Amino acid sequence: MTVQWGVQIHSGYHCHKCDQQMDIILLYKPTNTIFLFNGYFFHTELAYEKTAAMIDLAKQYGIILENRYSAFIKSEYIMHVCPHCDAGQGDNYVVVDNQQINSTLMKKSFIAVYEEQTELWNEIPLEQWRKKLSESPAIRPVQLVVPMMEKDKALKLGAQWNSRNKSWYIPGDADLKPFEQWLPTTKGWME
Repeated sequence: MTVQWGVQIHSGYHCHKCDQQMDIILLYKPTNTIFLFNGYFFHTELAYEKTAAMIDLAKQYGIILENRYSAFIKSEYIMHVCPHCDAGQGDNYVVVDNQQINSTLMKKSFIAVYEEQTELWNEIPLEQWRKKLSESPAIRPVQLVVPMMEKDKALKLGAQWNSRNKSWYIPGDADLKPFEQWLPTTKGWME
């Protein structure tokens, strides 16, 4: 089975225990809506649901992920570990705190494809993945990132609102070209 994740590597996150800077990895489902706040993910969909395969992905970028107990959720899950003091960085710190206006800086953003049978990772640059999505029949519906002030424009072009998921999407086999500015991996949103 092949699995895809959207990945952002950020620098400048401060450990909640020793206050030293460390890199973090934010993961999301690339075809789902990603809400952004001041250029950062409003949530990371894979928080508390990371698989063991993500440990190796993070390691390639010098980021430590380990399965540890969290008093916050009273369970074990794969979380960031500070390379300076070995303190676990719960996703309530890394994910939620990173959504605030802060000093983290995005170092890299890409789509990671993991092939479970071979246990190999493949990195796809965002623009290449976006182009492939635009040129081939995509899994429908394709979710969009539509700012509140642009909702009327998106509606006129044929976007639809899913009130249950609170997300915008393109139904059926609609052409993606008119919706490029709202695709989750649009360059302006991701850089």
